[in-house]
Amino acid sequence: MLPALVQPDFVAQLKTGLGTGAIGTALIGMLGGYALSGRGPRWARIASRAACAALILATIVGTAVSTPELRSTNAFLAITLLALLSLLAAACTLPHLPIALRLENTDTMVHSFDIDAFDVHVAMPTGTAALALFTATAPGSYPFYCRIPGHTEAGMAGTLIIEP
Repeated sequence: MLPALVQPDFVAQLKTGLGTGAIGTALIGMLGGYALSGRGPRWARIASRAACAALILATIVGTAVSTPELRSTNAFLAITLLALLSLLAAACTLPHLPIALRLENTDTMVHSFDIDAFDVHVAMPTGTAALALFTATAPGSYPFYCRIPGHTEAGMAGTLIIEP
């Protein structure tokens, strides 16, 4: 979107409508993704859903009331637009990817790896490797620690940073 705003002919595009479909399609797809994602304030998701429904309805009605000689072309364009918007909206709802941490305990003592925010509690027996599998649902800083008594106090703790 930003490159379109700095184009010298951006104002002309707004006046004529030529070339703005690509910008609008991407923005509407992102809006649909936000509406479907289940993240963010409820009122914003409801407003996004209403806006997307109105745009889809306008596309269908616009195709239906077009002149007979343009109806098949407009129907093809409407189906293409709706398919693209659906694909973009679905892509924008993709959740964060799962995280897999391979944990090796080469110590002579039993340890654990715990991240309460993601309900991760992995036992780490002596001389073995363990796997911590979880999905980070949001960017942020999350404390982790060893739950064995005295280990956190001995410094077996840290912060996991998830960046978008």
